[in-house]
Amino acid sequence: QICTDYTLDVAWRQILGLELPKEEIPYFEEQVACWIKSVTSLRILFRVAVKFSPGFKAREYVISKIEERIGELLEQGPDNKSTLSGMVFASDDEEGTQTGKKLSREEIIDNALILIFAGSETSANTLTNAMLFLGLHPSAWDKLAKEQETIMTKEGDV
Repeated sequence: QICTDYTLDVAWRQILGLELPKEEIPYFEEQVACWIKSVTSLRILFRVAVKFSPGFKAREYVISKIEERIGELLEQGPDNKSTLSGMVFASDDEEGTQTGKKLSREEIIDNALILIFAGSETSANTLTNAMLFLGLHPSAWDKLAKEQETIMTKEGDV
């Protein structure tokens, strides 16, 4: 679970550039988990009362957070740190002509959802497997720990 929490944290901070209040973070993570879990549910696959499913409602909540952030970006300008900002202000400009095609709002939202879905699940699974590997191979863990100590000694607490 800690790996999933970490990757969701990266998703909402780095991919979306959200600044969630501390009390909203668990709810956001719960909604993302509900939406991701629902993607493979029979109810969704067979399209049975999809709009009334918890997963659909969770997805709508995530979309509302993305739309809210897009609005902030359009009002305040690019934040130059989130993937969402890059998508909002990206265009196919040639030599700064401002005539290039931009992503539509729907394309931005769909891409953000894909990045959250693919990035959080894949990264969480990779981190979990890495932790399992290190637990099963103490010599690899020792080597990793020694490497980190060497870096800390050389570079300091970065």
